[in-house]
Amino acid sequence: MGLTEAMVRLRGKHEIILALNGTYYESCVDVRNLFLPFLTSKNILTWYPVKSDATFGDAVIHRDVSESLYEHFIYSLKPDLILMPSIFDGDSITRVPATKHQVPIVVVLYDLIPLIFKELYLADPNSKSLYSYKLDQLKSADLILSISESARQDAIKYLFIPPERLVNISSAIDSRFKVIKFDDDSFQSIRAKYKIERKIIMYTGGSDWRKNIDALIRAYARLKADLRESYQLVIVCAIVQGEMDRLYNLARKEGLGDNDVVLTGYVSESEMVALYNRCELFVFPSWYEGFGLPALEAMACGAPTIVSNTSSLPEVMGREDVLFDPYNDQSIAEKITQVLTDDAFKKDLRDYGLVQSTKFSWDKTAQRALDAMEAIASNFDR
Repeated sequence: MGLTEAMVRLRGKHEIILALNGTYYESCVDVRNLFLPFLTSKNILTWYPVKSDATFGDAVIHRDVSESLYEHFIYSLKPDLILMPSIFDGDSITRVPATKHQVPIVVVLYDLIPLIFKELYLADPNSKSLYSYKLDQLKSADLILSISESARQDAIKYLFIPPERLVNISSAIDSRFKVIKFDDDSFQSIRAKYKIERKIIMYTGGSDWRKNIDALIRAYARLKADLRESYQLVIVCAIVQGEMDRLYNLARKEGLGDNDVVLTGYVSESEMVALYNRCELFVFPSWYEGFGLPALEAMACGAPTIVSNTSSLPEVMGREDVLFDPYNDQSIAEKITQVLTDDAFKKDLRDYGLVQSTKFSWDKTAQRALDAMEAIASNFDR
């Protein structure tokens, strides 16, 4: 949404038509409300796949019929170029229009996580089949816009896509992530709600295996007792009860007390911004990120931030002394200790993050995308 909104604002001489899938009614309403100040209603159109019922038999036949309708709808608009913001959205109808190719087809690549960690994500044959199908769609596009140089290099390495068909447009965050003064009184309700009693070492993101929360808990347990007595590890993410129980059991197994680790579960957007602003350190130990938005969000809110030395995270951070090895608990613990025991280093990271976060914006990302699409459209052999 951020990319599309910025492209619409920066479109200049270009006409942009938004083609929405009517299956997702509430999302269509949200998109229309957001874009009607910038586009006329004739530039925000909706198409409808066939409804799923017994008429079409299995899911593959149903998808094939809907994708044919989708392709017909798209080409009826007589576009000069087609941009598909995501072709990996589960069972959504996102096939690259098959007629090879009336106009340039451009897709956005976020990551290849299921392919790189296939033993975790593609063990189910149906998931593997659908993902393989989507990969074939990706590879058939004329231009691929990656959200990081890391993702671009992965497409070259794992999918053997020629480098000239890949452009890194980077990514950005919402403007609500910024420094906001939360005094003790206004922050107290959040502390009480989530049983936060000390200064905060914060993580946020998903709870799946590649996010590496287990290693973060083990690394926190390696900190000296006086640091643990001063800081709680606050893990901020939506999480099912069974996984929450497993992580608390891991903390106990590592010798931690019941109030050393806080698992908040879902928090509101305003609470998230407040936690970013009030944490003493943000730690992001993920094995792999297509971009790593939480690290950028934390920096924009003034949080000293340290991250894994893998995938896209070094390019988001832009400096080596904030990196640790996510596969080594001691490496994580040592970097946490360095920040929390060196006030000058902590302040430097806080100041640095505020500057580094300004290097990423949706306007910059959108302009890179527009430039790349203009280039391929002008040279496309119809």
